[in-house]
Amino acid sequence: MDIKGMLSLYEASHLAFQGETVLDEARAFASTHLMDIKENIDPILHKKVEHALDMPLHWRLEKLEARWYMDIYMREEGMNSSLLELAMLHFNIVQTTFQTNLKSLSRWWKDLGLGEQLSFTRDRLVECFFWAATMTPEP
Repeated sequence: MDIKGMLSLYEASHLAFQGETVLDEARAFASTHLMDIKENIDPILHKKVEHALDMPLHWRLEKLEARWYMDIYMREEGMNSSLLELAMLHFNIVQTTFQTNLKSLSRWWKDLGLGEQLSFTRDRLVECFFWAATMTPEP
């Protein structure tokens, strides 16, 4: 059985529009077979299957998933170390950029003083920054 193909079918079936019974049936078929065979496969593929069955890839936050995939890719047999090093370097640069931006934004918010002056405002800067940052493809 082509487990990677079954995993791709399962992920693709979550992109169905309401009323697309063929993709609903494909999701049921793929999830049933993936649950049945996940114990008897390669450990790395097992982790990918469990991860997909937990929540489909397109429902997850890209930036948080990148780190998970780097950890999995690191353990794969045919891993390209140059590609992995480049991905980790990019991830760290993006993370540092976000941390610098958040530090600057926090300083601005504190200097502005609206959190203390206005009783009806909520001090949720980090939460708002996080959600804005996850929606942009690059910092």
